Amino acid sequence: DQIIVTVKDIRNVYFANAFSPNGDGFNDYFQVVVGPDVREVETFNIYDRWGNLLFTKENFIPDLSQTDGWDGTFNGTRLDPGVFVFMAKVTFIDDKVSFYKGSVTLVDKRQN
Repeated sequence: DQIIVTVKDIRNVYFANAFSPNGDGFNDYFQVVVGPDVREVETFNIYDRWGNLLFTKENFIPDLSQTDGWDGTFNGTRLDPGVFVFMAKVTFIDDKVSFYKGSVTLVDKRQN
């Protein structure tokens, strides 16, 4: 007899596709969301459409309070709504390193 075993290599790393940093306590930060199989986020960078680095964070484990990430500002100034690019390098507990990239939309939902 033969048995074929297929192992799914599921990595628990997630990124939102939009966020609204308006201080209401919901989706105020864009961050890496990880499962328990992540050892460390080595790099997490946010760029504008011209490739300018707006935010960077290195060698960290994202906190569960969901306040650990980019707040939609650059040098203390709130940015206009738009689409931004992210790149992340994540190391897992089995020493596998994965790279992630994508886009996120900053939504303007300011409270009046």
